[in-house]
Amino acid sequence: MPLRAFIDEQEVLAPLISDGDWEALKLQRNKQVCLPCCGADGYLRTSKQSTKHFVHKHKTGCDWKPETWQHLLAKTEILRVCQRLGYDAKTEVAGSDWRADVLATKPGKQGLIQIAFEVQWSPQTLEVTQDRQAKYKRDGIRGCWFFQRPPESDVSHDLPIFKLSLDSDNSLVVQTKNKSTPLSQFVEDLLSRRIRFCDHYQIKKTQNAKIVFFPTECWKCKKQSYIYYLENPYYTCCGEEVEDYCCEIPRRFRPEVIAAVRSFLKTDAAKKIRMGEIKTRYSKTVEDSYISFGCSWCNALFGDFYYFGEVNNAIYGDDGSTHTVWETQLTVTESNILDYETHWCYPENGDFCI
Repeated sequence: MPLRAFIDEQEVLAPLISDGDWEALKLQRNKQVCLPCCGADGYLRTSKQSTKHFVHKHKTGCDWKPETWQHLLAKTEILRVCQRLGYDAKTEVAGSDWRADVLATKPGKQGLIQIAFEVQWSPQTLEVTQDRQAKYKRDGIRGCWFFQRPPESDVSHDLPIFKLSLDSDNSLVVQTKNKSTPLSQFVEDLLSRRIRFCDHYQIKKTQNAKIVFFPTECWKCKKQSYIYYLENPYYTCCGEEVEDYCCEIPRRFRPEVIAAVRSFLKTDAAKKIRMGEIKTRYSKTVEDSYISFGCSWCNALFGDFYYFGEVNNAIYGDDGSTHTVWETQLTVTESNILDYETHWCYPENGDFCI
């Protein structure tokens, strides 16, 4: 069901025609509607979802496949955004051995910018997608794909693939790891360079931290010392939650956290908190040295197994009456590059990863 046709030799893009003009065109007699996909006659139709499109008048040898209303709606939204941003955009544009759902072109500093948008509401294998993308690349066209069910693949700059779905209102949205964005907004942000491919995640420079101090009984001398855990996570520039295993050192021992804790312990709010020094200690269990909490009385090592057991008990096993909660803002100054996972970075404020 094409969105583009020639009516009396004048090119018409259905999504750009007003409802009134569309109805007037439908009532117009003796008009010739030619479909560019095969040159056959067609007619105007409006779907149950109010999407304006063209249909073949008779069965022909055309290889045009029926399209769902979701596919038509996606093409319509993409076309309108491209046009609004100054691109010369058309639907169902054919090359020597390809046909783009939407082809957007615009003069650039280094020549003509050409972007092909493809919507795959039905399944398509990665191999077929790669083959079609290679044809676009050969012809100097950048391809961008929206899949209802994306094929399994690594995130790639050369093959942009994004997940497309319907929300509860039957509106098209693009699903990224940490948010859901209306398709039209996502395409606008993509064309406006508010989405960028990055090789690494980067921890956001400013982090809101909630540090919870709680008492624990030393396994060795049985006296009480305090340790702490961070209740909320760190985030990357684009809003991804940072897992401790992705970092060189655990978040609780990052330099900015230790510096902030040392400053807090000097305040009146921390008078009752007695903590052992955070430093490198030797563990006989693992036969290695690592940074750790320790007893403020006997300097016994509070190893990782001990620590996580105490944190679990502090969160789920007591009423928190002996806890001290401190909320602060931390400035990350080092070790903020995470050496894993290329990704399409989509930050709220334009502060990209690298």
